[in-house]
Order: sequence, then C-alpha cells, then structure tokens
Amino acid sequence: MFEVVVFLACRRADPEGPRGPGSLARLPYTLEGVSYTFRLSEADQEPPIHVPELWFYLRFNRTSPNGFVRRLGLRVLALDFQNNRKAVAYPFTRPAAEVFDLGKASFPGHSPVTSAPFVIRDLELPRRGRYEFRLLVKREQPTWQGSKWRAVASHYIEVE
Repeated sequence: MFEVVVFLACRRADPEGPRGPGSLARLPYTLEGVSYTFRLSEADQEPPIHVPELWFYLRFNRTSPNGFVRRLGLRVLALDFQNNRKAVAYPFTRPAAEVFDLGKASFPGHSPVTSAPFVIRDLELPRRGRYEFRLLVKREQPTWQGSKWRAVASHYIEVE
C-alpha cells in the first residue's frame, strides 16, 4: 500500500518544472504560506469564517511493489478546549457526517515517492480555534466490515 510522509496545510502549492503525463507525481512543489496558525485578514470577522482556498500538500511513500490508484477523502473536525471533535460540513451545504471526496491519487510503479497537492475552496468554519483535517482512503474490498473510509493521517491548524 502506502504511508503518508507529509500532510500539511498551506496557502498555495505550485508544481515546478515541465508538465506531462505522469510528471505531476514526481515534480517538486513550491509551498506558500505553510503554517500551523492561519491568521485571518480581517481581525473582526464574525463567524462563520470563510476561507476562500486552503491547499494540502501530501507526500506518500509506496510500500507495495506495483503501482495503483486510490480514492482519497477529507473530513474536517472542529476541536474544543477538551479536544472533543465535532464534524464540520464541507462543502457547507452537505451533511457534516459525509466525507469530502478529494479524488483519485495515482501511485505509479516507477517511483516509490509520490507528491500531490489538493485544494479545498470556500471552506466555512464555525468559529476561530483549532481544527483537524483527517485524510482518509476509500476501502475497495467488498469483504471489509465497517466504514468504507479509513483514516491514514491528520493535520491540525489554529485559525485566529
């Protein structure tokens, strides 16, 4: 399968170098605004807080010998002072319990390392505070019991 080596939030993730079939998985990326604390431009902005764009940079290490494709998902969770979690709907028009589908990630057989940026747009957060972004992978086997999504990594940010 694979392991998540890097999972972080940033303001933007731009690929460097020539693009072509299969190249995006190998390209280096320029990451802008990497921080665990995101300060809003308007200090007196009232909740809910609108975040126009939030990028996630992911780097994976493929642990199986052959290439494959997996569907990734994201769940947004608000944390309170006791670290209790409450699901946040993304997009805000969907039920909070649903997983947001990030799309397919390709793990090519010719490279053990894959990098990929994912963007979420028009995120609405209920308040300032701490948030967990949980990266999920969709299970493909019909014999597996329980949820179709399995958590593989988490990233935390503070919104001020």
